[in-house]
Amino acid sequence: MAFSARRSLASGLSRHLSRRLHPSVSHLLPSHHDDPSENPSPPTQPPPLPSALRSPSRSQALGLPLPFGLLHASHRSFSTSPRSTDELDVSAGVLSDAASSVSVPADVLADAAASVPVSVPAPFPGEVAAAAADSFAPVAALQHLIDGIHSLTGLNWWACIALTSLLIRTLTVPLLLNQMKATVKLNAMRPEIEAINLEMRTSTDPQSVLEGKRKLGELFLRHGVTPLTPLKGLFIQAPIFMSFFFAISNMVEKVPSFKGGGIYWFTDLTTPDELLILPVLTSLTFLVTIELNMQDGMEGNPMLKTMKNFSRVMAALTIPFTMSFPKAIFFYWVTSNLFSLGYGFVLRKPAVRSFLDLPPIETQFAPAQQPTFNLFGASKSIPAAGSSIAESDRSSSVLSQRFSDLENRAKSRRESQD
Repeated sequence: MAFSARRSLASGLSRHLSRRLHPSVSHLLPSHHDDPSENPSPPTQPPPLPSALRSPSRSQALGLPLPFGLLHASHRSFSTSPRSTDELDVSAGVLSDAASSVSVPADVLADAAASVPVSVPAPFPGEVAAAAADSFAPVAALQHLIDGIHSLTGLNWWACIALTSLLIRTLTVPLLLNQMKATVKLNAMRPEIEAINLEMRTSTDPQSVLEGKRKLGELFLRHGVTPLTPLKGLFIQAPIFMSFFFAISNMVEKVPSFKGGGIYWFTDLTTPDELLILPVLTSLTFLVTIELNMQDGMEGNPMLKTMKNFSRVMAALTIPFTMSFPKAIFFYWVTSNLFSLGYGFVLRKPAVRSFLDLPPIETQFAPAQQPTFNLFGASKSIPAAGSSIAESDRSSSVLSQRFSDLENRAKSRRESQD
């Protein structure tokens, strides 16, 4: 009994001294002599931190300006004593409030990301070939030509379209010169054509009408022209324009790199020009071309004024009709108009006209001497004030000749009856 009492007294004194010397970590000191009933309950685990605050590198990656104490709080080893749990809850709440402020920098980052321009698709081999696979042969060939110039020169798409337009228009120059020479020949033939048509109109004999048509055919064949010669330029230009229109429209729809194929205000070639600069420029160049070049080779044609007025109306309607077209089409259109303007300016030079065997502009026929053609070879003359007297004299002489022929036929019939 005495031994047990001394042992109990020594154990109590040891516990008392350990608590006085180490009061803050007394629960961590091992006690092999304590009774199980006297041992403190196992420390409760603190609530887990939110996942956003579990790793300090995440807050650093977001660049959060956390206070110094809060930044190191995530690295602190928390005590497992019951008293430190409340402090841990307070720290976790503060950190949760700080984490809720992440939305503000996130919004700023979102706005900054929205302000960055969208990357333009880079051209890749075969994109034009894939776009031209289902196109008509001339349209597909034109797309491959534009792509070839793009690959060879490395220029943007708008410049490649303009260069292709210049190339095609240059190749059509011989055809346009041939059309102009044929039109000049047709104007020179008008006096003969007018005389034949006058005989056909004043004659009532069907044989005379057939003879006049035969003479007109021989006259056209001898000079190598037809009544449709003035429309040859339209037959040349219309298919080229349609091929360019369909080719560029198909590339706008199916070639992704067209979105960045321009410069300045027309970077995206697949959208209309909201500033209307390109439609207005197209209309102005077309109008200037009409005023300066439309009479080349057609001097003396009475239909010239009507054609000019019609073309002026079309130039004015170009703006509302084309304002919804993609920008890429205008680089063919404007380039073609500028080429026509330069082409007409060069052909006005006397030295150039002499070299090309074209008559000087000053010596071409006046409109008063020219008839109007229809599509069937016949023509209708438009008299002028200066030539009305000559035509009336000629008509009276023809009528006199006709009356004399009728009288002679009547006399011959009477003699045959007698």
